[in-house]
Amino acid sequence: AKGILTDLKEKGSVTRGWLGVMIQKITPELAKSFGLKQSDGALVGDVIPGSPADQAGIKRGDVIVKFKNQDVKSMETLPKLVAAVIPGSKVDVEVIRDGKRMTVPVTIAVLKDEESKPREAPPVDLLGIHAQDITPELAESMQLDTSEGVLIAEVNPGEAGAEAGLRRGDVVTEMNRRPIRNMADYSAVASKIKSGDTVLFLLKRGGTTIYIAVKVK
Repeated sequence: AKGILTDLKEKGSVTRGWLGVMIQKITPELAKSFGLKQSDGALVGDVIPGSPADQAGIKRGDVIVKFKNQDVKSMETLPKLVAAVIPGSKVDVEVIRDGKRMTVPVTIAVLKDEESKPREAPPVDLLGIHAQDITPELAESMQLDTSEGVLIAEVNPGEAGAEAGLRRGDVVTEMNRRPIRNMADYSAVASKIKSGDTVLFLLKRGGTTIYIAVKVK
């Protein structure tokens, strides 16, 4: 806190720490699939290339359970802990990887404006789409009437999703009749999709609800 106050006096703004991971809440289903005994921690859904996390060797699929000797009880805990670190500081990040606990020393960088904006979540999958959680800001800017579900942020031309009729701006609320409330739900279903499968989507589009079946190539 002292460092933050000093920054505020000298620069007129708060300098926050940046780790460079996109994280997910650990649902009971994800805990089971990652061999975790409990749902504590933050699941790393992606690591931003060149970020402090990337340089330190944190990987997609790691579960961050401690940051600077403080327990990460839930996904929401981690950003607050990281933001409070003075950039340039080296901190220990404890992760569970393949069922084993390990400590990774990370040198925290400065959070810049462009890094604090919502980013498109995981890399494109077999469906040929990029999906992301719906933040309040996204819901407002895209005039969505819900924050439940995941937003299709991009559709790759010529791939399965595009050919079936999925569009940028669609909100996925179900896949194969399973409710999709967030990216954790989406990833749990998408990770099991194989070539040749047909995936039934329930979408919200412009005030209407439609089903679209996507045959995966």
